[in-house]
Amino acid sequence: PITDEEEGLIWVVGPVLAVVFIICIVIAILLYKRKRAESDSRKSSIPNSKEVPSHHPTDPVELRRLNFQTPGMASHPPIPILELAD
Repeated sequence: PITDEEEGLIWVVGPVLAVVFIICIVIAILLYKRKRAESDSRKSSIPNSKEVPSHHPTDPVELRRLNFQTPGMASHPPIPILELAD
């Protein structure tokens, strides 16, 4: 049989435990975000694949220059690097 004192104790302990649980979750989230921010700052010091120019351009203007012969490029085509060594 539950007495009135034990029932009152449940109404006190239950919300206190809930608040402690919520505080633990908030602290865990804050620590996780801080850890991600530190790892992002470390990654920003190292150039990633988007910052390093690749051999395959994705810029629309550069792609047009490669794929479309302008009049200037038709009369002066690019010289291969191996021919420059001669």
